[in-house]
Amino acid sequence: MSNVSAYNPFNGIFNMTGSSSDTADRLESAKDKSLELTAQAAELSVLTQSMKVTTTFQQGLKDIGNAIR
Repeated sequence: MSNVSAYNPFNGIFNMTGSSSDTADRLESAKDKSLELTAQAAELSVLTQSMKVTTTFQQGLKDIGNAIR
């Protein structure tokens, strides 16, 4: 019969957390990455809106061109 009591599913979690300074460093790093991703998302949003405006403007010009014909 195998020894099941040796297995502890929480060992990985305890080993992963490390010391409190390591945890603070990881939290700071995650916060920085989050801010960076938020800034990138904002830039993409601005680009997307600009593309929508350009597309709408182009469609308007096309409609005007078709109306003139």
